Amino acid sequence: MNLTRLFCEVDDFCNAFIPEWEKTQLNDGCKKRRRTRSLSPSEIITLIVFYHSSGYRTFIGKVFGDRGYLSKKLAELLALDDVELITTLKKNMKPRVFAAFDKILLRKHCIIETINDQLKNIFDLEHSRHRSLTHYMINVVASLVTYSYQDKLPSLNIARNDLTPLL
Repeated sequence: MNLTRLFCEVDDFCNAFIPEWEKTQLNDGCKKRRRTRSLSPSEIITLIVFYHSSGYRTFIGKVFGDRGYLSKKLAELLALDDVELITTLKKNMKPRVFAAFDKILLRKHCIIETINDQLKNIFDLEHSRHRSLTHYMINVVASLVTYSYQDKLPSLNIARNDLTPLL
């Protein structure tokens, strides 16, 4: 899907539709705030359409953790939402079969935990006193952007030859 073409078509639609739609809205006599937005309605609609057509809605989640997360109840609860719990096994447990890529990521889960720790503690991502959803999202995006500008970022160091058996 061509993003520029999609935006042009959505923008043409919004330029024709929104003025007509606003004429049909009922006025209840109360003053409405009309703040200027940073994104136009056509930009918002384009992003939503592009997201829906991307195929990410069919994403199946996987949660990687260490032995401390082992719990049959937790695994069953996550399975209800199509999320698979992947953890290392305790010594007295029967071996489980994992996909090769899942085994690679399970070995690297400590790097992911390091990143999460940095986001929470250094970049204050866990701040919970936001007064609006917009301010919350601004804080999340700002934390992620700040993290991405670090001089040295952790890496999974997965080489191409590690992935060859998976293809």
